[in-house]
Amino acid sequence: MTLTKWSIPHGWKDSIDKWLNSLTAQGRRKSTLETRRFDLAKLARAFPRDCPASLSLDDLEPWLATQAWAPATRHGFMNSLRSFFRWCEKQGISQNIADCLPASHRVPRSLSQPCPHEVIDHAVSTAGEREALMIRLGCFQGLRRGEIARLQASDAQCDGGEWELFIRGKGGKDRRIPLRADLGSAIARLGPGFIFPGDEAGHLSARYVGTLIGRALPHPWTAHSLRHRFATDLWRATGDVVIVQHMLGHSSPHTTMTYLHVGVSDLRAGMNAFNEFVSEVSGRMSTTEQDSSMEGTQ
Repeated sequence: MTLTKWSIPHGWKDSIDKWLNSLTAQGRRKSTLETRRFDLAKLARAFPRDCPASLSLDDLEPWLATQAWAPATRHGFMNSLRSFFRWCEKQGISQNIADCLPASHRVPRSLSQPCPHEVIDHAVSTAGEREALMIRLGCFQGLRRGEIARLQASDAQCDGGEWELFIRGKGGKDRRIPLRADLGSAIARLGPGFIFPGDEAGHLSARYVGTLIGRALPHPWTAHSLRHRFATDLWRATGDVVIVQHMLGHSSPHTTMTYLHVGVSDLRAGMNAFNEFVSEVSGRMSTTEQDSSMEGTQ
């Protein structure tokens, strides 16, 4: 059986399509549906001669063990798996074998890894015009790959010389943020319509935008590392986590904190400020004690 990268074997297709329709009816975001389909298509292509009812735990568990996934990737895949087989059980299609799998561990928060400035500069200067604009939107505006993919020329507006950008954010959380003038002009020139046209409802998919940016950057840097670069630079420039939070579109500042790279130079600057503060306070205390001592001797 010959399968393309995106095809789903016949024995799986009907169930996966109906499950995705169920998620759509629940109001799940398009990006979520795309991820869920990608995950189940991967599973189905691994077992093309099976179907949901014939796949056994004895086959599934060893296959999962061979996948060299990052913790976040594994966690997301397991969520897709459990959602699908839970739905299959309710529909009477198969048993919920996913419930018999070991619980996926909580994904650990890793240290922020912003893409280095020199890597970004080189990538922008050597990439094609399309990829260079994607990189700049990531590192200078902090956009997610899905937000970049869905941008339309009309989303960039100039009022009185000040540019703003309307962003269709993750989880339906849209926002407006200030936009660099050079990027505003570049976006406006690409209209009308989506600035990165493609086959995903008229625009490129978020996954493909990530692939294009990843090709332009050397390993291990990714589209998400550009967002970490933006967050770290904006925080260092302003010292205000709330501003960074709103620019990134986070619901909580706790999430924003994981995007900030606190290096040794930041810690040293903090200690220098602390030492200056202590010296100043100690000096005032010494002066006060001397004055008190002089008053006691009079």
